[in-house]
Amino acid sequence: MQRIVVTLLMAFLVGCGPDPGVKYVVIDSKEAAVVVFTPAPLSASETLLKRVVAEAATPGTVRYVTWADFPASIRGEAEKVIVRNDFPDADIPRGLACVMAKAPGQWGITWNGGIALTRNDYEFARGSFSAKAPASGPSPVDPKVHFGSFGCL
Repeated sequence: MQRIVVTLLMAFLVGCGPDPGVKYVVIDSKEAAVVVFTPAPLSASETLLKRVVAEAATPGTVRYVTWADFPASIRGEAEKVIVRNDFPDADIPRGLACVMAKAPGQWGITWNGGIALTRNDYEFARGSFSAKAPASGPSPVDPKVHFGSFGCL
């Protein structure tokens, strides 16, 4: 399974450009701290995506949607993962759809309503989920930072 995911992600990175033309988005909700959205490369067939879903380490936690259905899927996934919304003014569905269209990559919604892009963001989300404590000082997963960087506020 890991080899398939790595192959899928590497194929995406090789083909990444200003407009890679995403057809499918893989949604991974196996972690309580963050749900992850990864665009599949154009070369990924629906058969391959079904195999990735079937071979997920935790059945039922990985699925895929078409790019057209992706914006509608964001709200439902956000409702499942956000336990405490530290950023109530952020429009997560609109902002995430915008940044994914501009910069398709592995984006996550965190348990506290934040957005994860970097490794540090994901580690912060996991650590803060365990502690359930609000961030002291500016939060690295503040959606305004990531959305603003891509003009998606």
